[in-house]
Amino acid sequence: MNLCTNAIHAMEEKGGILKVSLANVAIRDDGSSERHYVRLNVRDTGVGISPEAMEKVFDPYFTTKAPDKGTGLGLAIVHRIVQSHNGVIRIGSKPDEGTDIEILFPMVEKYVHPDTGNLEAPATGKGHILFVDDEELLADVGKHLLEKLGYTVTTFKEPTESSCSFKSQPDVFDILITDMDMPDMNGVQLIREILKIRQIPVIITTGFSENITREEAAKSGVSELLMKPLTLHDLAASVQKVIKRIASFEICRRFFLLTITAYFIIEFNSSVFRNINNMTEHDKTALQRAESLSAQRQDILSLASDKKADAILDYPHPAALVHSFPEGDFHFLIHEIGIGDSLELLGLASERQWEYLTDIDIWKKDMLEINSLTRWLYLFISANPKQTMRWCLDKKTELIEPYLFHNIDLTIREHDQDPSDFGDGFFTFDDIFYVRFKDNISDVEVREQRDEFLHEFLKRLIDYNHEEFQYILMESFGVIPSESEEEAWRLRNIRLAEKGFVPFYEAVGIYQPVSVRELNTRVKRLSRIRNDSFLPVPMYAINELGEDNLFTRALTIINIEDILHQIQSEFASLCNHIISADGKTIRDKDSLKSVVRKACGYLSIGLEQLDDKHKKADMPKDRFAAALIQRYHLNDIFRVGYGQAMKLRWQAEKWRKSCWFENAGLPLAFWEEEWLGVLGGLLLQKPLYFDNYKTGVIYREFQSSDDIAESSAAFEKKIMAFDNLLSRMNIRLGKVSRNRLSCKNLILTLWARHHLNMPEEVSAIGLDEFAKFFNELWITIQTPQSASRAKQAFLSWISDKSNISSDELTQTLGQCFELMFGEIESEYGEVSQKNLDRRYIRLFLVK
Repeated sequence: MNLCTNAIHAMEEKGGILKVSLANVAIRDDGSSERHYVRLNVRDTGVGISPEAMEKVFDPYFTTKAPDKGTGLGLAIVHRIVQSHNGVIRIGSKPDEGTDIEILFPMVEKYVHPDTGNLEAPATGKGHILFVDDEELLADVGKHLLEKLGYTVTTFKEPTESSCSFKSQPDVFDILITDMDMPDMNGVQLIREILKIRQIPVIITTGFSENITREEAAKSGVSELLMKPLTLHDLAASVQKVIKRIASFEICRRFFLLTITAYFIIEFNSSVFRNINNMTEHDKTALQRAESLSAQRQDILSLASDKKADAILDYPHPAALVHSFPEGDFHFLIHEIGIGDSLELLGLASERQWEYLTDIDIWKKDMLEINSLTRWLYLFISANPKQTMRWCLDKKTELIEPYLFHNIDLTIREHDQDPSDFGDGFFTFDDIFYVRFKDNISDVEVREQRDEFLHEFLKRLIDYNHEEFQYILMESFGVIPSESEEEAWRLRNIRLAEKGFVPFYEAVGIYQPVSVRELNTRVKRLSRIRNDSFLPVPMYAINELGEDNLFTRALTIINIEDILHQIQSEFASLCNHIISADGKTIRDKDSLKSVVRKACGYLSIGLEQLDDKHKKADMPKDRFAAALIQRYHLNDIFRVGYGQAMKLRWQAEKWRKSCWFENAGLPLAFWEEEWLGVLGGLLLQKPLYFDNYKTGVIYREFQSSDDIAESSAAFEKKIMAFDNLLSRMNIRLGKVSRNRLSCKNLILTLWARHHLNMPEEVSAIGLDEFAKFFNELWITIQTPQSASRAKQAFLSWISDKSNISSDELTQTLGQCFELMFGEIESEYGEVSQKNLDRRYIRLFLVK
């Protein structure tokens, strides 16, 4: 077909004769055996071919035709096809005498299976490739081949447009593939513009070998030179060669083509870091830029919330600064400034930062929150429509398709169907697919945002590619929402795991106690050599270290910047583990501060436990703690500290199984407010310290070993000791309501009944009898000497009743008894006998 088309073009002006013949021929070469061929002959009487053109007739893209008549690929492809079949192609031509083309194919007498033993399948991969070619057909072919290999491809016909797109989002693309010969700007010029923005692997394609040599290409920053026409195997091999070349660099950043964007993994191993003297000049420059951006980020985070956005936008390169924010820090920044006030920052953000925002905010456990997704999609398309379209179509189909399923009704019009039959609310962009937004959102604002996003999304989609528009709509109604959401949830967990947000069943391991002895086998390694990692260090978590504790004091002693950065990243990962384990969604600084406070508290407790070695080391406590956080993983130190709280919980649970009050069927409220607070905090699944509003809350996390010691003393020396006392007093509870009893009114009522010579059983005292006791008691405790005799009488009675010596009782519970008598004086000291009312008597059982 190609040969005949060429012949027709050659005879287009003056006309002529085209002859096509096919015959079996036998040819004997130099006396050898006769060989049989099938001969295809195409002859025309057109303008012919000049001798100069005959030398290039098989070169790709060489053509003597007008631009709209051919691309110059036809004869090159024919030549390659003939050669691949071990055939021969001959061309005879003279100007104005026509052209004679003869093709000889070896004749096959029987079918022979081709030997494919040495033909390997083309290598596949993942990543985002920027493909530039001024020929639309060739750009489409390149995109098709690369997508067949598994890559995401964005194509441009105009080099200037591709340069602007790369400049607006430099971290989106992983590889540049560009044609050499293009109008306005050739491939080398485009490469220079791109490499000024960011270093990226480059593959250049050309159909004319004399236009650029491999040496010239290498000097221009080209990684691979690929001759046209492009084939699947050549393209796959070139891309893989570039990837392997990148992977050979032993630097901290890892280039992942298996994911959409590049993620970095910090390994605290000195082999990861290289001495700066071994860096290339490019690496040194990049590291300096990273350090400059890091300092700028630190300055911005120290500003007031209402000044941060302006400071970023006033920076000479705001896009680079926004992209340099770690995803977690950017998430907190957006929420701190206010989502509605951060539209410009969202427009500058990278796709990976968008992805993190949605990964954190649109899920409630494993359930997709459609309203939250709507808000973010509306913000994204308002901030950066082009990036939103690309992001949704290339990387978020697992979310967009079920989202469309939930939010639109779709009807396809038949050719003879009247649209009025569909009902109210349907509209169309192409008179084929009719869409209506569902009335399934009660929130008016969210519904308006949903409608605006969907209308803009569908309009841009059909303008971009009508076939893609139809495909997306059809696919959205073929999905099973539960399966799509499950897959989206799975991918979300994989992405967040790289940030320290491991799944709950893994993250909860942070609360698994570890002993000091086990810690000696879990030593980490930190490098003192300046590292060449361009990974931005998370700052928000470390910036919330405002309180004075052993961990923060230890950090101030470490003055090696690289070690501090490693600990800073490790601390951010620890906080993320805690967030995952607690099932929290952190959107503001106050919520983050509570996580940071929790991490610092248990790290300090762990360091204090490890400080037993301090007695053997001749150094201050804080300095020894600084050495410990460089030697051991922060996760493990945290687990040592948390283990101290868990020991209290285990002790409380074990005691509760055999204690007197539990066997008596009494509720926890029996121990009254203070002791109930201590005991209740220890019996929680994750034990808490009973603060009793000293710092504004009733419960909080343990912050120091003093908190552990205080809770332990309250439990062992008060609650356990008091329960032991009651267990030895042979108390008969009788029919009294258990809900009325408390540790104080129980023992004081028994004492009052003993004083009144009433049976010593747990039963309410009549108001008249209690008035007599009250009068005698008040007269007794009005003077210090009399009060002492009353307390001594009380102590003697308890000693006789429990068979515990007075000295032992004084030593274990003396302070509790003193507080109890002080409480009696405080509550009843100003009450006269005639004003006694049983409704207000709390410390005794009165009827």
